[in-house]
Amino acid sequence: MQLLRDADRLHLAGDVALLGGGSGVATVELDASSPFGENRLDFALSLQNLPAQDIATQTPALAWLGDVEAPISGSLRSAFEADGSLGPMQARLEIGAGVLQPNRATRPLKFDGAHTVFAFDPDSGILTFDEAEVDTSLGRIGARGEARLRGLDSGWPEGLTGQFTLRDAELAGGLLMDRAIAVSGASLAFKVDLAPFTFTLGALRSTDPRFPLQAKGRAEARPDGWDLSLDTTVSRTTAAHVLAYWPEDFRPNTRRWVAENVRSGILHDIAFALRLAPGVEEPETFLDLSFSEGQLTYNRRLPAVQGGSGRLTIQGQRLGVRVDSGLIEPEQGGALDVAGSAFVISDLKAQPQVGEIRLNAKGSATAALSYLDNEAWRILEKTGRDASLATGRAEVTGRIALPLIRGLKLPEVTLDLAGTLHDVESDQLVAGRVLAAERLEMRTDGDSLRIGGDVTLDGVAATGTWKQPLTGGGDGQVTADVALSAANLATLGVSLPRGMVSGSGRGALTVDLPKGAAPRFALESNLAGLALGIPQIGWSLGRGSTGQLRVSGALTQPVTVDRLALSGGGLEAEGRLHLAPGGALDRLDLSRLSVGGWMDVAGRLRGRGAGQAPAVELTSGSIDLRRAPFGMGGGSGSGGGAGGGAPLSLALDRLQVTDSIELRDFRGTFATARGLEGRFEGALAGRAPIKGEAVPQNGAAAFRIRGEDAGDVLRYAGFLKTVQDGTFSLGPRAAAGAGGQLRRVAADRGRAPAEGAHRRLAARWYQRRRPDRPAERPRHLLFRGRGALPPVAVAGGGLALQRGGPLHGHLA
Repeated sequence: MQLLRDADRLHLAGDVALLGGGSGVATVELDASSPFGENRLDFALSLQNLPAQDIATQTPALAWLGDVEAPISGSLRSAFEADGSLGPMQARLEIGAGVLQPNRATRPLKFDGAHTVFAFDPDSGILTFDEAEVDTSLGRIGARGEARLRGLDSGWPEGLTGQFTLRDAELAGGLLMDRAIAVSGASLAFKVDLAPFTFTLGALRSTDPRFPLQAKGRAEARPDGWDLSLDTTVSRTTAAHVLAYWPEDFRPNTRRWVAENVRSGILHDIAFALRLAPGVEEPETFLDLSFSEGQLTYNRRLPAVQGGSGRLTIQGQRLGVRVDSGLIEPEQGGALDVAGSAFVISDLKAQPQVGEIRLNAKGSATAALSYLDNEAWRILEKTGRDASLATGRAEVTGRIALPLIRGLKLPEVTLDLAGTLHDVESDQLVAGRVLAAERLEMRTDGDSLRIGGDVTLDGVAATGTWKQPLTGGGDGQVTADVALSAANLATLGVSLPRGMVSGSGRGALTVDLPKGAAPRFALESNLAGLALGIPQIGWSLGRGSTGQLRVSGALTQPVTVDRLALSGGGLEAEGRLHLAPGGALDRLDLSRLSVGGWMDVAGRLRGRGAGQAPAVELTSGSIDLRRAPFGMGGGSGSGGGAGGGAPLSLALDRLQVTDSIELRDFRGTFATARGLEGRFEGALAGRAPIKGEAVPQNGAAAFRIRGEDAGDVLRYAGFLKTVQDGTFSLGPRAAAGAGGQLRRVAADRGRAPAEGAHRRLAARWYQRRRPDRPAERPRHLLFRGRGALPPVAVAGGGLALQRGGPLHGHLA
């Protein structure tokens, strides 16, 4: 120490070396002077490596250094006034590397060094910082401003409140920024409480137009650790600008998502919040911002949102994006308006992250289908179709959950979408047919895509659903309730003969849509409301009756009908329908046709062109004329003219004429243009061959029958058992209105029947020929014979025997 005196002042100078707990040595140099005659002392201190906490207790002006652990070098200039109070102070301090750590529970906040030049006015308690710089791993900040000590009236400050202007700030790349940035200016207002240490950032406002940032926050040193909060807002910036300064190791999952999916756009009204509670390793963060003119996506293989505006929020590990306006453009169909859609990642830490799209889209039906047929899923492509499947307008809402991974495939996606399609038209769903609808409902999940509602198929009304499996490679299927009528069938390519179908009914239609093949269909109906008729066989089903119709085949050109089964009104039929080009009837092959217990046959109906009744060809089976709705004589004409001139070909195993007359192996070919006309042959009871002709006569049908063995003919017809050999001929009587005439029977031998037998023969003959007039009796039956066979004549109710001449007779 040195004490010196000059003319009017007393000087004191000296230095002190202080040994602390570390390896370094701290020194303090003192230079003080006082004018003679005054109680005032001016002094200057030079400090070298003095612990901050040691000097913080020496003066209120340095009390704010009390929680800093770092060596301080520099100089202090001040004075003790005559009253013993401390006068104004000027200080220049160089603070070495150290930490801010109010207590051992708080994580130390490291810095590399600091420098400050300030003045202190003890009367006002104001610290005026001309220079204040801090270097940390986060960057370097230079500022100037004022701070007012609070609580000086109690003798020691409780804290301070300040306002500073940042002259410049250089934020280093790394922890908080991906690259270094320089901010030209900002203003901040803050408050510091010393016990416990609490720093409150009241307002930080950047004046740099590149970084329009505002912030506020608080850091409190609690006994169990730091309690931190930070809230920042940015008025406007760009996504690229944010990413440029967002370090890769800060919230890396969040940053990665933003980098990959927020491709461009303007960000505004940005709010960022950080919260760190004591004892928690990782802070909670919150980011909320509006965006416009943005290009957003959620998977690189799915269509991006173009020109999007909305809001993005990240809270903790949850990310949410709301789209207020924006378009996505699939490969086909134009843009979809996705205003009102949202995207959410519930856990940004999850591996892999799972995103959920809450879709609200409007646009063309083609665009909606194209979205589902995107590069990642290819829903329609797998079925051999594409988005041009249908036109119209679509509104789609629902949920899509998908892992955010490379190579995303449909089985990894959860779909739950519902939509409404308007003014739909498709000429591809059912090849060669135009399907149209005013409104359809759409639904898709992870298993299938379903579209249904009221439609028309080539103008035919139906209510149906198309279902397309999305996984497993299954074929699509259409199920529908369709309106049935002759006109609708003709529209769909099934042209039936006029009059065969009338009225209208409903049917259940199923159409399978195999990939690369013609659609296959199946139709079922109970025929309610329909009237059906096959006049060639005298069958009809009225509109008030029901039955069963089953039709299946392929929607080729023309339509292929593999199976047609019809039952009702006593008819059972099953077969296969062949259509000619243009849809007209080619032939209907019937493996079985059973009608009313009188017909059980196989055969076909063969088309003969527009407006022509089909030809009837029966190839096997049996017919029982006793139960038929028309008789052999055809007095009503049902069996003749009703065919409209259609040819009739019969090849029957059995034709039952009466109780005792049965023809086996019956073959016949007939025309019906002028009535029943043609030739036939068969065998009575399979034993007595006969041949014959049918000819039109007086509006009915007359028959000529010939046999080579009269005895067998009469025996197996149940008339006479004693006649042998000879020939048999039965033909129509020439007289108008007559029935049939037994023209000639010639026999070599025989035995005369008794009188009663002849009478019974006459009655039996007549009753078999005219079963509709059982009360009448034949007026005349004449037999003439020779040899052992006596002639017999029956006139009115009497009976006469005549001898001589061949045996013949006629029936009137």
